[in-house]
Amino acid sequence: MIINKYFLTIIGIIFVLGIVFVFILFSFLSSNSSTISASTCVSEYSIVGELTFPEDNNQGSSLFADERITLNEILSDLKAINKDKSSKALILVVNSPGGSVYQTKEIFNVLKNFSKPIVVYYSEMGTSGAFYIGLPAKYIVAHPNAIIGSIGVRLDSMNIVQLLDKIGVNITTYKSGKFKDILSSTRNVTSEDEEIIRSIIVDVYNDFVADVKQFRGNKIVDPDAFEAKIYTGKQAKKAGLVDEIGSLDDARKKAFELVNLSYDEKNICKKEKKRKSTLLDLLVESFYYFGRAFGTGIASGFEESITKSYIKHRATNDIELI
Repeated sequence: MIINKYFLTIIGIIFVLGIVFVFILFSFLSSNSSTISASTCVSEYSIVGELTFPEDNNQGSSLFADERITLNEILSDLKAINKDKSSKALILVVNSPGGSVYQTKEIFNVLKNFSKPIVVYYSEMGTSGAFYIGLPAKYIVAHPNAIIGSIGVRLDSMNIVQLLDKIGVNITTYKSGKFKDILSSTRNVTSEDEEIIRSIIVDVYNDFVADVKQFRGNKIVDPDAFEAKIYTGKQAKKAGLVDEIGSLDDARKKAFELVNLSYDEKNICKKEKKRKSTLLDLLVESFYYFGRAFGTGIASGFEESITKSYIKHRATNDIELI
Protein backbone atom coordinates (compact mmCIF):
# COMPACT_ATOMS: atom_id res chain seq x y z
CA MET A 1 0.00 0.00 0.00
CA ILE A 2 2.82 2.42 0.87
CA ILE A 3 4.60 1.63 -2.37
CA ASN A 4 1.41 2.20 -4.36
CA LYS A 5 0.85 5.51 -2.54
CA TYR A 6 4.33 6.77 -3.41
CA PHE A 7 3.98 5.55 -6.96
CA LEU A 8 0.69 7.38 -7.46
CA THR A 9 2.15 10.53 -5.89
CA ILE A 10 5.06 10.50 -8.33
CA ILE A 11 2.72 9.92 -11.28
CA GLY A 12 0.54 12.83 -10.12
CA ILE A 13 3.53 15.17 -9.85
CA ILE A 14 4.74 14.19 -13.31
CA PHE A 15 1.26 14.78 -14.74
CA VAL A 16 0.95 18.25 -13.15
CA LEU A 17 4.44 19.24 -14.33
CA GLY A 18 3.53 18.03 -17.80
CA ILE A 19 0.43 20.23 -17.91
CA VAL A 20 2.44 23.25 -16.71
CA PHE A 21 5.06 22.56 -19.39
CA VAL A 22 2.39 22.41 -22.10
CA PHE A 23 0.94 25.78 -21.08
CA ILE A 24 4.38 27.40 -20.96
CA LEU A 25 5.20 25.97 -24.41
CA PHE A 26 1.85 27.14 -25.76
CA SER A 27 2.45 30.69 -24.49
CA PHE A 28 5.89 30.72 -26.09
CA LEU A 29 4.67 29.49 -29.48
CA SER A 30 1.70 31.85 -29.46
CA SER A 31 3.95 34.88 -29.47
CA ASN A 32 4.69 36.42 -32.85
CA SER A 33 8.25 35.76 -33.88
CA SER A 34 8.59 37.50 -37.23
CA THR A 35 11.65 39.69 -37.14
CA ILE A 36 14.11 40.96 -39.69
CA SER A 37 17.82 41.11 -39.03
CA ALA A 38 19.15 44.59 -38.42
CA SER A 39 22.25 43.96 -40.55
CA THR A 40 22.37 43.95 -44.34
CA CYS A 41 20.60 40.88 -45.62
CA VAL A 42 18.44 39.33 -48.31
CA SER A 43 14.89 38.52 -47.22
CA GLU A 44 13.23 35.18 -47.82
CA TYR A 45 9.48 34.71 -47.66
CA SER A 46 7.32 31.66 -48.39
CA ILE A 47 3.80 31.48 -49.80
CA VAL A 48 2.49 27.93 -49.55
CA GLY A 49 -0.91 26.48 -50.32
CA GLU A 50 -3.94 27.54 -52.29
CA LEU A 51 -4.38 31.30 -52.54
CA THR A 52 -7.59 31.28 -50.52
CA PHE A 53 -6.27 32.52 -47.19
CA PRO A 54 -8.63 34.05 -44.64
CA GLU A 55 -8.71 37.75 -45.44
CA ASP A 56 -8.43 38.63 -41.78
CA ASN A 57 -8.58 36.83 -38.44
CA ASN A 58 -11.10 38.47 -36.15
CA GLN A 59 -11.54 35.47 -33.86
CA GLY A 60 -8.86 36.65 -31.48
CA SER A 61 -6.54 34.36 -29.57
CA SER A 62 -7.97 30.96 -28.81
CA LEU A 63 -6.49 27.85 -27.30
CA PHE A 64 -8.11 25.59 -29.88
CA ALA A 65 -8.42 27.97 -32.87
CA ASP A 66 -6.76 27.17 -36.18
CA GLU A 67 -4.90 30.45 -36.55
CA ARG A 68 -3.82 30.33 -40.18
CA ILE A 69 -1.87 33.12 -41.76
CA THR A 70 -4.23 35.67 -43.35
CA LEU A 71 -4.08 37.57 -46.61
CA ASN A 72 -3.66 40.83 -44.71
CA GLU A 73 -0.68 39.39 -42.83
CA ILE A 74 0.95 38.31 -46.09
CA LEU A 75 0.46 41.74 -47.63
CA SER A 76 1.70 43.44 -44.46
CA ASP A 77 4.78 41.20 -44.28
CA LEU A 78 5.69 41.85 -47.91
CA LYS A 79 5.26 45.61 -47.50
CA ALA A 80 7.45 45.52 -44.37
CA ILE A 81 10.19 43.72 -46.29
CA ASN A 82 10.01 46.32 -49.04
CA LYS A 83 10.36 49.15 -46.51
CA ASP A 84 13.15 47.52 -44.54
CA LYS A 85 16.39 49.30 -45.47
CA SER A 86 18.56 46.45 -44.22
CA SER A 87 16.92 44.05 -46.70
CA LYS A 88 18.38 44.44 -50.19
CA ALA A 89 16.36 41.85 -52.11
CA LEU A 90 13.55 39.32 -51.75
CA ILE A 91 13.62 35.58 -52.36
CA LEU A 92 9.98 34.56 -52.74
CA VAL A 93 9.50 30.81 -52.31
CA VAL A 94 6.20 29.71 -53.87
CA ASN A 95 4.45 26.35 -53.73
CA SER A 96 0.84 26.83 -54.77
CA PRO A 97 -1.69 25.77 -57.42
CA GLY A 98 -3.19 29.29 -57.52
CA GLY A 99 -6.58 30.26 -56.19
CA SER A 100 -8.71 33.36 -55.76
CA VAL A 101 -8.45 36.02 -58.48
CA TYR A 102 -8.80 38.74 -55.85
CA GLN A 103 -6.05 37.39 -53.58
CA THR A 104 -3.78 36.76 -56.55
CA LYS A 105 -4.09 40.35 -57.73
CA GLU A 106 -3.64 41.77 -54.22
CA ILE A 107 -0.33 39.92 -53.76
CA PHE A 108 0.71 40.66 -57.34
CA ASN A 109 0.09 44.40 -56.91
CA VAL A 110 2.28 44.56 -53.79
CA LEU A 111 5.12 42.72 -55.51
CA LYS A 112 4.71 44.80 -58.67
CA ASN A 113 5.51 47.92 -56.65
CA PHE A 114 8.61 46.50 -54.98
CA SER A 115 11.60 48.83 -54.98
CA LYS A 116 14.14 46.00 -54.65
CA PRO A 117 14.82 42.99 -56.88
CA ILE A 118 12.77 39.84 -56.43
CA VAL A 119 13.86 36.30 -57.18
CA VAL A 120 11.06 33.73 -57.25
CA TYR A 121 11.63 30.04 -56.58
CA TYR A 122 8.90 27.56 -57.53
CA SER A 123 9.51 24.44 -55.46
CA GLU A 124 6.71 21.99 -56.31
CA MET A 125 3.95 23.97 -57.97
CA GLY A 126 3.62 27.41 -59.52
CA THR A 127 0.47 27.37 -61.61
CA SER A 128 -2.30 29.81 -62.45
CA GLY A 129 -2.45 32.49 -59.72
CA ALA A 130 0.82 31.24 -58.20
CA PHE A 131 2.56 31.84 -61.52
CA TYR A 132 0.81 35.21 -61.73
CA ILE A 133 2.20 36.52 -58.43
CA GLY A 134 5.73 35.64 -59.53
CA LEU A 135 5.60 37.74 -62.70
CA PRO A 136 7.19 40.91 -61.20
CA ALA A 137 10.31 38.93 -60.32
CA LYS A 138 13.62 39.99 -61.77
CA TYR A 139 14.53 36.32 -62.06
CA ILE A 140 12.54 33.07 -61.78
CA VAL A 141 14.04 29.74 -60.73
CA ALA A 142 12.07 26.48 -60.74
CA HIS A 143 12.76 23.00 -59.50
CA PRO A 144 13.16 20.72 -62.55
CA ASN A 145 10.12 18.65 -61.52
CA ALA A 146 7.89 21.52 -60.40
CA ILE A 147 4.59 22.01 -62.23
CA ILE A 148 4.49 25.44 -63.87
CA GLY A 149 2.08 27.41 -66.06
CA SER A 150 -1.68 27.06 -66.46
CA ILE A 151 -2.10 30.65 -67.67
CA GLY A 152 -5.85 30.76 -67.74
CA VAL A 153 -9.10 31.29 -65.86
CA ARG A 154 -11.61 28.69 -64.76
CA LEU A 155 -15.11 28.75 -63.30
CA ASP A 156 -17.05 25.60 -62.41
CA SER A 157 -20.81 25.23 -62.15
CA MET A 158 -22.84 22.13 -61.31
CA ASN A 159 -26.29 21.47 -62.75
CA ILE A 160 -28.51 19.01 -60.84
CA VAL A 161 -31.83 19.77 -62.56
CA GLN A 162 -32.20 16.28 -64.13
CA LEU A 163 -31.25 14.61 -60.84
CA LEU A 164 -33.92 16.59 -58.96
CA ASP A 165 -36.50 15.64 -61.61
CA LYS A 166 -35.70 11.94 -61.20
CA ILE A 167 -36.14 11.98 -57.43
CA GLY A 168 -39.21 14.19 -57.60
CA VAL A 169 -37.82 17.31 -55.96
CA ASN A 170 -39.02 20.70 -57.15
CA ILE A 171 -37.21 23.90 -56.09
CA THR A 172 -38.83 27.31 -56.55
CA THR A 173 -36.64 30.41 -56.55
CA TYR A 174 -38.04 33.89 -55.96
CA LYS A 175 -35.77 36.63 -57.32
CA SER A 176 -35.71 40.32 -58.17
CA GLY A 177 -33.96 40.01 -61.54
CA LYS A 178 -33.64 37.35 -64.21
CA PHE A 179 -29.88 36.96 -63.62
CA LYS A 180 -30.05 36.85 -59.82
CA ASP A 181 -29.70 33.05 -59.70
CA ILE A 182 -27.11 32.79 -62.45
CA LEU A 183 -24.85 29.74 -61.89
CA SER A 184 -27.49 28.20 -59.64
CA SER A 185 -27.30 24.41 -59.74
CA THR A 186 -31.09 24.16 -59.73
CA ARG A 187 -31.79 25.74 -63.11
CA ASN A 188 -30.45 25.24 -66.62
CA VAL A 189 -27.93 27.70 -68.04
CA THR A 190 -29.36 29.93 -70.74
CA SER A 191 -27.53 31.39 -73.73
CA GLU A 192 -27.63 34.78 -72.01
CA ASP A 193 -26.04 33.25 -68.91
CA GLU A 194 -23.24 31.74 -70.98
CA GLU A 195 -22.56 35.07 -72.66
CA ILE A 196 -22.25 36.85 -69.31
CA ILE A 197 -20.06 34.15 -67.77
CA ARG A 198 -17.77 33.93 -70.79
CA SER A 199 -17.37 37.72 -70.83
CA ILE A 200 -16.23 37.65 -67.19
CA ILE A 201 -13.76 34.84 -67.84
CA VAL A 202 -12.36 36.55 -70.93
CA ASP A 203 -12.01 39.85 -69.07
CA VAL A 204 -9.99 38.30 -66.25
CA TYR A 205 -8.00 36.17 -68.71
CA ASN A 206 -7.07 39.20 -70.82
CA ASP A 207 -5.68 40.93 -67.72
CA PHE A 208 -3.66 37.81 -66.93
CA VAL A 209 -2.20 37.59 -70.43
CA ALA A 210 -1.45 41.31 -70.54
CA ASP A 211 0.54 41.10 -67.30
CA VAL A 212 2.40 37.99 -68.48
CA LYS A 213 3.41 39.75 -71.68
CA GLN A 214 4.38 42.90 -69.79
CA PHE A 215 6.71 41.15 -67.37
CA ARG A 216 7.94 38.19 -69.42
CA GLY A 217 7.97 40.07 -72.72
CA ASN A 218 9.18 37.95 -75.61
CA LYS A 219 10.68 35.28 -73.33
CA ILE A 220 7.66 32.97 -73.76
CA VAL A 221 8.17 31.13 -77.04
CA ASP A 222 5.41 28.50 -76.81
CA PRO A 223 2.01 29.94 -77.86
CA ASP A 224 0.26 27.05 -76.07
CA ALA A 225 1.43 28.61 -72.80
CA PHE A 226 -1.50 31.01 -73.17
CA GLU A 227 -3.88 28.06 -73.57
CA ALA A 228 -3.39 27.09 -69.92
CA LYS A 229 -0.79 24.43 -70.76
CA ILE A 230 1.17 23.07 -67.81
CA TYR A 231 4.87 22.20 -67.86
CA THR A 232 7.52 20.61 -65.72
CA GLY A 233 10.23 22.98 -64.57
CA LYS A 234 12.54 21.77 -67.34
CA GLN A 235 9.82 22.24 -69.98
CA ALA A 236 8.91 25.65 -68.57
CA LYS A 237 12.53 26.78 -69.03
CA LYS A 238 12.40 25.83 -72.73
CA ALA A 239 9.02 27.53 -73.13
CA GLY A 240 10.33 30.72 -71.52
CA LEU A 241 8.15 30.74 -68.41
CA VAL A 242 11.14 30.59 -66.05
CA ASP A 243 14.74 31.73 -66.31
CA GLU A 244 16.60 28.87 -64.66
CA ILE A 245 16.22 25.31 -63.46
CA GLY A 246 17.71 24.77 -60.05
CA SER A 247 17.32 24.58 -56.31
CA LEU A 248 16.41 27.01 -53.58
CA ASP A 249 20.11 27.51 -53.02
CA ASP A 250 20.49 28.61 -56.66
CA ALA A 251 17.68 31.14 -56.21
CA ARG A 252 19.36 32.48 -53.09
CA LYS A 253 22.70 32.86 -54.85
CA LYS A 254 21.02 34.73 -57.70
CA ALA A 255 19.36 37.16 -55.29
CA PHE A 256 22.70 37.96 -53.66
CA GLU A 257 24.28 38.35 -57.08
CA LEU A 258 21.65 40.86 -58.20
CA VAL A 259 22.52 43.19 -55.30
CA ASN A 260 26.30 42.61 -55.50
CA LEU A 261 26.55 40.76 -52.18
CA SER A 262 28.65 37.71 -51.43
CA TYR A 263 26.39 34.74 -50.81
CA ASP A 264 26.22 33.72 -47.18
CA GLU A 265 23.28 31.77 -45.81
CA LYS A 266 23.72 33.60 -42.50
CA ASN A 267 22.73 36.82 -44.27
CA ILE A 268 19.29 35.52 -45.25
CA CYS A 269 16.68 37.18 -43.08
CA LYS A 270 13.33 35.47 -42.91
CA LYS A 271 10.10 37.19 -42.06
CA GLU A 272 7.12 34.88 -42.06
CA LYS A 273 4.37 33.81 -39.73
CA LYS A 274 3.63 30.13 -39.59
CA ARG A 275 0.49 28.52 -38.27
CA LYS A 276 0.52 28.72 -34.48
CA SER A 277 0.28 25.50 -32.55
CA THR A 278 -2.96 25.24 -30.63
CA LEU A 279 -3.29 23.82 -27.14
CA LEU A 280 -4.95 20.76 -28.66
CA ASP A 281 -1.92 20.21 -30.91
CA LEU A 282 0.44 20.41 -27.96
CA LEU A 283 -1.67 18.13 -25.76
CA VAL A 284 -1.90 15.48 -28.47
CA GLU A 285 1.83 15.64 -29.12
CA SER A 286 2.67 15.58 -25.40
CA PHE A 287 0.48 12.54 -24.69
CA TYR A 288 1.90 10.80 -27.76
CA TYR A 289 5.45 11.09 -26.46
CA PHE A 290 4.33 10.24 -22.91
CA GLY A 291 2.63 7.09 -24.17
CA ARG A 292 5.59 6.23 -26.32
CA ALA A 293 7.99 6.59 -23.39
CA PHE A 294 5.65 4.65 -21.09
CA GLY A 295 5.36 1.86 -23.65
CA THR A 296 9.11 1.72 -24.06
CA GLY A 297 9.51 1.39 -20.28
CA ILE A 298 7.10 -1.53 -20.17
CA ALA A 299 8.79 -3.19 -23.14
CA SER A 300 12.14 -3.05 -21.32
CA GLY A 301 10.78 -5.56 -18.80
CA PHE A 302 10.54 -8.33 -21.39
CA GLU A 303 13.28 -10.67 -22.43
CA GLU A 304 16.10 -9.00 -24.40
CA SER A 305 15.37 -10.96 -27.54
CA ILE A 306 11.68 -9.99 -27.55
CA THR A 307 12.52 -6.33 -26.85
CA LYS A 308 14.97 -6.16 -29.73
CA SER A 309 12.44 -7.72 -32.06
CA TYR A 310 9.73 -5.26 -30.90
CA ILE A 311 11.95 -2.19 -31.32
CA LYS A 312 13.11 -3.34 -34.73
CA HIS A 313 9.51 -3.86 -35.85
CA ARG A 314 8.45 -0.46 -34.52
CA ALA A 315 11.41 1.33 -36.09
CA THR A 316 10.53 -0.23 -39.44
CA ASN A 317 6.93 0.98 -39.13
CA ASP A 318 8.10 4.53 -38.28
CA ILE A 319 10.17 4.66 -41.45
CA GLU A 320 7.26 3.44 -43.55
CA LEU A 321 4.93 6.02 -42.03
CA ILE A 322 7.36 8.85 -42.80
